[in-house]
Amino acid sequence: MTLLNILIGAMPALIALTLGPMIGAWSDRARSRFGRRIPFVFGTAVVTAIGMLGMAFSKGLIGLAVSWTIFEMATIVGNPLFLALINDTVPRHLL
Repeated sequence: MTLLNILIGAMPALIALTLGPMIGAWSDRARSRFGRRIPFVFGTAVVTAIGMLGMAFSKGLIGLAVSWTIFEMATIVGNPLFLALINDTVPRHLL
């Protein structure tokens, strides 16, 4: 029960507080031929898929916990990046 509380409650908040601002600042300064945000959004989508596959095929509780952590990290970091991509690409008068 404690592991479940940590995985669903505390861990996402800690990830959002630590990784979110670091990746956001990194994507603000990044420049590539695909733009600022697209490589980060694509990368988090791939890692999210890996986490989901890991959860689907995990045999034990440890594998499930590791896959869930990977999945949570990718989705928590990817969501603000996707919202920033929308703010970067949609014209101001439509926002």
